[in-house]
Amino acid sequence: MMNVNLLSKITDYVLLNVCSLHSSGLYSGKSGVSLALFEVSGLLKDNYLEERAFELLEESLLYKGDDLSFHKGYSGIRFALLYLVEHRFVDADINELFGKQEQQLQAFTGELLPVASIPDTPLSVCIDRLYLLRCNEERNREEIEWLESFLFSASEDELERKLLAIMGPKGVDISYGGGLSRWLLYTVYVESLKRGLDTSRFSRLFNPLPQWKR
Repeated sequence: MMNVNLLSKITDYVLLNVCSLHSSGLYSGKSGVSLALFEVSGLLKDNYLEERAFELLEESLLYKGDDLSFHKGYSGIRFALLYLVEHRFVDADINELFGKQEQQLQAFTGELLPVASIPDTPLSVCIDRLYLLRCNEERNREEIEWLESFLFSASEDELERKLLAIMGPKGVDISYGGGLSRWLLYTVYVESLKRGLDTSRFSRLFNPLPQWKR
């Protein structure tokens, strides 16, 4: 079953592969990984992880492109920053940071801004299913235990095999959408449950994000 040592190991894999990130968005870029690292740093009270998370967030905020999506663009960066501000991981003036991009979003001429769906990977499917099952933990305990056996092995060799199984063409997938950052968020959620901490905010991280409406 999951333990803090395993959480640290997965975090190390994320940090080792952070140079593979080339976009700033939530699902596949720096803002999603930053969000996950902030959550881990808060749980573990780790200043180094907090600094690395803040660096990634700063890098994502430098995005000046025209992509308004959650996948690679502005909407995802905005979602991550709003979440981090709301839950007091960072202090920032949203309007000051996103003035130009907000104007672009408000000027969008379509009725809806399409949101790329979260990648359908074995890891993301497993995690999202587990989160839903935990809404009725007693009733679903058997299936929860079976699925969590895939995620929470204390064996380093087994962890290596699982990581290899979710390797992308460019290396380990560390994204929020379908990779290790999503795994990190779930492990923080489970550890928070064990410690009796408030976990209500996680419903915003595992439920599908709403489409942007004008």
